[in-house]
Amino acid sequence: MPAARRRAANGRTPTEQRIIDATLELLAKDGLGALTTVSIARKAKIHQPNFYAYFRNIDDCLAAAAQYVAAHFRRFEDQSFAPVRRAVEEGGDYLAQSVRYHEEVLERLLSARAITELFLRHIHDTSAFGRELRKLEEQNVENVTAHLWDFGTRIGLRDQHLPEVRLLAEFHVSAMSTAVLSILEGRSTDVHAVARAVAANAEATIRATFRRLLKEA
Repeated sequence: MPAARRRAANGRTPTEQRIIDATLELLAKDGLGALTTVSIARKAKIHQPNFYAYFRNIDDCLAAAAQYVAAHFRRFEDQSFAPVRRAVEEGGDYLAQSVRYHEEVLERLLSARAITELFLRHIHDTSAFGRELRKLEEQNVENVTAHLWDFGTRIGLRDQHLPEVRLLAEFHVSAMSTAVLSILEGRSTDVHAVARAVAANAEATIRATFRRLLKEA
């Protein structure tokens, strides 16, 4: 690939980004089975052979598209979560900050509905797209586990408790996916109420589990 190609802040050339955008649009409209290098090239307004100047094959392109989705979800994550972390460290109103954080996350996911729906639809795929999305989900679980473990070790949890703390993190990540799906499908319409339910359930489950683990220690 010529070094002179101009790259955007995300490290991709404008043509690469056009191909990724085209791939996501076709995925949303026609599904995984309809994707070909010809259909992607046509949508991206490039000649089909030029597709291979940017991606080795369809799987390579799908992996890049999934990484783009992952980057969208990660954006501002640390900044949004900072008040929750401070509430834990300083003994502030954890639930209020957690509700606010979950509201922000839900609103961000809903503002990019097409991308969020692609994530939920393909997270269990065996395709390159699905495999990359699962890496994102695994990273989310690791992030939540790290947060819970930091809090847990402050109050006396020990190394043998880490697997159960990770299980709590998996439950929470799954609960968030369920909450988003509930809103997208119209079963829930009040984002604040959903955020409060997710946050309150997480707080109650975490407190009950940590109390039990401390008694067993």
